Amino acid sequence: RDASDTVAAFKSVRNGLGKFTFRPIVGQTYRLVVKDELNRSITGDLPEPRSSGVVMQVSDTLESSLRIRLRGTVRDQLTVVIHSRNSIRYSEKIQVGADLMLDRSRLSEGISHITIFDGMDRPVAERLVFRRPQQASVAVEASQSLYAVRSRAKLKLSLPGSGIYSVSIYRTDSTQQLPGIVEQLLLTSDLHGAVEDPAFCFSNDPSASFVADLLMMTHGWRRFRWSDVMEGKSSPLVYMPEVRGHLLKATLLDTAD
Repeated sequence: RDASDTVAAFKSVRNGLGKFTFRPIVGQTYRLVVKDELNRSITGDLPEPRSSGVVMQVSDTLESSLRIRLRGTVRDQLTVVIHSRNSIRYSEKIQVGADLMLDRSRLSEGISHITIFDGMDRPVAERLVFRRPQQASVAVEASQSLYAVRSRAKLKLSLPGSGIYSVSIYRTDSTQQLPGIVEQLLLTSDLHGAVEDPAFCFSNDPSASFVADLLMMTHGWRRFRWSDVMEGKSSPLVYMPEVRGHLLKATLLDTAD
């Protein structure tokens, strides 16, 4: 701040992710100072506080409930729209100062976008939330604990029910750091930039949900502009979709020439 005093402090939880809260004063300037484990400092100015607007706070109240709290200077009625992968999952009118309690089961698995619109259908706030998918219980039993080189291995799979399953076998020291298809479809494809250790957000670690929420606040971004959506504009396709296999282009040359 201008007076060079500390108004808030934070410490990263995992992979450099952390959060802090404070109430800014209009007309004051604020600077963020981050120090790493080697005491090296990185500084940057925070955006200038505005005197009007809408602030959205999303928090967990219970394991299955989500609280959306709206505060601000707007007096007209707001619209809460929750959408995921181009599909609207929930929509409701709400007044500034009210809290909206939402059951997590109404959200799609993976990332959902919460967008707040004012009375003129203009987006005034947005937030990303993450719902972990239900983990299927699959038991794997090997016919023996050790195998000789090139010997036949038999595995017994106990599946939770009917469905389509796929099995892949790989060296544990070769591709274990690569994100799987679930992490790609439900997490990293909706986030901007590289995500470190995305599989942790799907784990049973007690802090996994908290870390995933920090990830939503730091990597969250909008892949489109609402003004273009309202006007019916759409971005052109850069690549044709390969709906029936790979599309190949080649030039045949006469080797005799």
